[in-house]
Amino acid sequence: MTSPMIRVCSLTLGYGDRTVLKNISFDVAAGAVFAIIGPSGCGKSTLLRAMSGLIPPHSGRVVINGKNLTSASDAACCDIMRDVGVLFQGAALFTSLTVSENIAMPLVWNSGGAVPGIDDIVAEKLALVGLPDAGDLYPAQLSGGMKKRVGLARALARNPRILYLDEPSAGLDPVSAGRLDSLILNINRTLGTTIVMVSHDLDSIFAVANDCIYLSPDAHGITARGRPHDLLRHAPDAAVLNFLTRGKK
Repeated sequence: MTSPMIRVCSLTLGYGDRTVLKNISFDVAAGAVFAIIGPSGCGKSTLLRAMSGLIPPHSGRVVINGKNLTSASDAACCDIMRDVGVLFQGAALFTSLTVSENIAMPLVWNSGGAVPGIDDIVAEKLALVGLPDAGDLYPAQLSGGMKKRVGLARALARNPRILYLDEPSAGLDPVSAGRLDSLILNINRTLGTTIVMVSHDLDSIFAVANDCIYLSPDAHGITARGRPHDLLRHAPDAAVLNFLTRGKK
């Protein structure tokens, strides 16, 4: 059997004396589109930060591609995260840089100098996200959907095996969100990239995710796991059903 691409083991997270998530465990299979879902305040973003090595857990560990991120030194943590691309909420583009310069930034940071073929790499990523002619534009000249696609191109700059997406469709109109969903699926299917997304957008969750966990703020943990459509048909409790139906049932 293939080892999981990501393994979260007995993880407890919080801030000071406040526990957000307690003793949660789950695996993310290689090639999955895995969604972390749940109502506001359930710990979705906190969990993604811990999976990125940005915050330390109270206990437990995060293992990425067989390497323990939690106990790694700063240098080792950076090495592990080189295989992970991140699309931040709002895209987080540098407003003073062009689109091409934004996409090139991760490559420049990690090389410490010139990168052979960097223009070709940037052009390839722009073509992949459907923006081949946008390289000379600045973020202020882009629509919300275009900014998300540029952020996705930057996350893919180093050809990571894993992508973390933090609320990828937040703030987008339905048409732009649908295009982004299609792009995420295309990246997963053509590149085999393992994708972990935090989202409360049900249309996006049902469109792209083939596995998910539901985080309960009351239980401080996972109360449902499976394909979103399966959870909709066989919700384990009223809270999960209420979330997946927007309270219409």
